[in-house]
Amino acid sequence: MRTDFCRELCCGHCGLPPPAVIRCNASEAAALAAACKSETEASAALAARVAAWAAESFAFGDHDGPTAAKGADSTAQWYQALPQAVALAAQTGSVVAVTGAVDVVVSVDGSSGCRVGLCENGHELLTRITAAGCALSAVCGAAVAAQKGSPFDAVLGALSAYGSAGEAGAESCGAALGPGSLRAALIDQLWLSGPDEAGRRERVTVRDFALA
Repeated sequence: MRTDFCRELCCGHCGLPPPAVIRCNASEAAALAAACKSETEASAALAARVAAWAAESFAFGDHDGPTAAKGADSTAQWYQALPQAVALAAQTGSVVAVTGAVDVVVSVDGSSGCRVGLCENGHELLTRITAAGCALSAVCGAAVAAQKGSPFDAVLGALSAYGSAGEAGAESCGAALGPGSLRAALIDQLWLSGPDEAGRRERVTVRDFALA
């Protein structure tokens, strides 16, 4: 999101189709939504319903909630990005994945409605590892290319698997756990972990919202 071309591509302003998936942190989502000027009355109403459900499900108010953001340059919290994620998904047709203490995946279909996935897998020390977010984007891209089905399902599965690898890696470090040891352990777990391990650890919630 740091270059004009990237913003124009995501917003569909450069004559090319938007990407299948936009992966960003909460601060980047807010900046991209402002660049795209993507919020409409309909998307704002839909976003309000999604935010109300998230607030009830995770028991936080306007000033409360999980505090560990994934990404060293993210200052906004995951739940603050819900309106922008819904607006971006509605305008671009892309699956929007906003990563944070809880990862948010949004897909909006103009005819059938909105699907929102929340993933709680991960470890707080991932925020202390340089390029952990970039590696996550690569894993999401690989999952979308390999699955050849629903980008929403592929990305949500990739987020859960990556977060699960972080959890397993932290456990394997034991008393020696730190950003350096977790970095190596994360790579090992991404290599070693299979579908059974990821499925055992999966903490994912999916909710569909009909268009009002």
